[in-house]
Amino acid sequence: MKRTGIRVNIFSMLTAIAALLFTGCEIGEDLSNCPPDQNTVLVFSYLNVPNPDPDDDDSVSFPDNIGQVTTGIFDSEGNFVLEKIMKTPQDVTLALPPGTYTAVCWGNAFHDTKIDGFAEGCNMGQGRVYHPNYNGALTYAPGNAIPTNDSLYYGKVTFTKVQYQDLRVPVLFKPAHIKLKVTVLELPNTKAETLPQDYPVIRIGNLKAAYDFDMKILGDFVDYYPQVVVDTKNKTASARCDVLRFGNDNPVTIDVIDNAGDDTALYSLDLEKFIKDNNIAIVDGEEARISIQISFVDVNDITVTLVGWESAPVTPGL
Repeated sequence: MKRTGIRVNIFSMLTAIAALLFTGCEIGEDLSNCPPDQNTVLVFSYLNVPNPDPDDDDSVSFPDNIGQVTTGIFDSEGNFVLEKIMKTPQDVTLALPPGTYTAVCWGNAFHDTKIDGFAEGCNMGQGRVYHPNYNGALTYAPGNAIPTNDSLYYGKVTFTKVQYQDLRVPVLFKPAHIKLKVTVLELPNTKAETLPQDYPVIRIGNLKAAYDFDMKILGDFVDYYPQVVVDTKNKTASARCDVLRFGNDNPVTIDVIDNAGDDTALYSLDLEKFIKDNNIAIVDGEEARISIQISFVDVNDITVTLVGWESAPVTPGL
């Protein structure tokens, strides 16, 4: 009788274990209760930058270029399932029940980026990524204008999870930003005796500051006012900023404004024409960096030079 009792207990235990293993988790349940064999791993690949600019503090090789990855998971109907933020870029393990999913990933979404759509009740088609000051940045106002975007990277992949199957899903990131640097030489208000409030202003106009979750550009055109750093010794003013991607055909302008006067533009650069004149190609999936130098002898004698252009193709690399 004792042996029979033991057999019954063992059989009951095995039955319970089998029931646990063969019970699938459903979307909407606490996914932490999913069986361990339901793991899905997002394997991140990054862009390779073989020759970073040693004079540019922002120019570093991957994976250092991405300091954080924010991932949203959506089901086959485009409904939000979960969000995961990795403070250091590494593979992401998810406990998901069987089904078809889409992962939308944004690298470097820090304080200059707001993501709408990674929340319960949201649909992927309604997702938006934009600068927090986007709605009020149509005119220059301290604390309200857009100075820069984050150095955003983007990855998106759709995959199907089968029950009782470990799955490794590659996610290839591509740049979702363009780096701009503008240096102005020999303006009168870059001298040492010039007060900071009289320093020049660099305005980058006709940019868009929002993406959807397909990385398509959205919204009205706005102006960016990046922070200007003045070197009074060398009489230079320079500004750097990251902006959302634009194409070779674009309405972007770069204006140098004499803030010591009536704030009118001393010079306006048509970036589309500049790109064509210098044989620059902005290619989807490649890093883009434009560095422009504007030299003033006087307002009637201005020289514009392309200082450097770097482009690198996307190549997988952990």
